[in-house]
Amino acid sequence: MVFPVDAKKLLKAFHNSKKESKILKKAIKKAHTRTEEQSLENYTEIVNDHRQFINNPPLMVRVTDVPKSNALSEKVQVLRSDLEKPGLSMSAVLK
Repeated sequence: MVFPVDAKKLLKAFHNSKKESKILKKAIKKAHTRTEEQSLENYTEIVNDHRQFINNPPLMVRVTDVPKSNALSEKVQVLRSDLEKPGLSMSAVLK
């Protein structure tokens, strides 16, 4: 899960502690160097010429690997059938 953070406000909150401020500045600098492409490389793999998410239970599990008896499996089937309807976007399905 990702939470947006205002770096300036965070630095201001830790302005009294040199050690924590230094650590925070280093983390902010590192965060600015990260890109979506790096995330793509870290969390996906190419299988049969297609990119797919790497299975990493319990954090990330491919929909195809969800047990059929699981209640979530039923919801996944509904979402799949909704996504197959012409002209339906993902945002409409998730509402």
